[in-house]
Amino acid sequence: MLFGASTMTFYRRPLPRALEAIASCGFDYAEIWVDHAWDASCGGADAESIRAVLQRCGLRATVHCPILDINITSANRGIRAESIRQNLLAIDFTKSIGADLFVLHPGSRFSVRESVSDHWDYQIEALIKILAYARQRQVVAALENMDSAQETVSIQDRGDFKRLFAALGIKKRADHTGHDPSAHNGKSCGLYRGVGRTDCPSPPKRCQRTTDASALGRGQTWAGTDRPCSQNVNYQGGCVR
Repeated sequence: MLFGASTMTFYRRPLPRALEAIASCGFDYAEIWVDHAWDASCGGADAESIRAVLQRCGLRATVHCPILDINITSANRGIRAESIRQNLLAIDFTKSIGADLFVLHPGSRFSVRESVSDHWDYQIEALIKILAYARQRQVVAALENMDSAQETVSIQDRGDFKRLFAALGIKKRADHTGHDPSAHNGKSCGLYRGVGRTDCPSPPKRCQRTTDASALGRGQTWAGTDRPCSQNVNYQGGCVR
């Protein structure tokens, strides 16, 4: 079994330092948020330097799609087009660093008053474009359900995924990361999300709560019975969903 952590846990550090911190905790994977790589104000990095750090640290990587002011199903045509474009760029980034997986968010309605049928059409149209490009680039993509308690989110449970996959012509069952309804008490266990795993065999008690995330504080946090995070990383707080 492999363990991973998100670079968002160390978002205020330059990305190479975030990757080094994840490696120092003994993780196998880093989920690189592409916003972290692109944002120079928080220490972004180019693909070449990221590949070098991953190789030096012995880390494998997945890439998380852009999320800052992004909505691939926005009712605003310009925002929708730009959101799709940035996801295509993120797929290029995934390929360029040799990451194993690209994690994609479905879109959501901006309001409960927005037409459900129009939103669904935008969803299918956007995902067809993004997934086709991922296939062209030979990048494995995973669709993640998020914020499932919100009424404006249309991809919330297995039924929604089945409907979506049918509309996209995907017959084979596809696994996804994040808040899998089949996981512990309806929520995924923290520290698994970066590697696309939701099947914790022996989670600690706090991973069995009905919260969205396992909180991280200073010092050690759980990463399996033989993988405590080193205290010299000096967590400042945050969470890994």
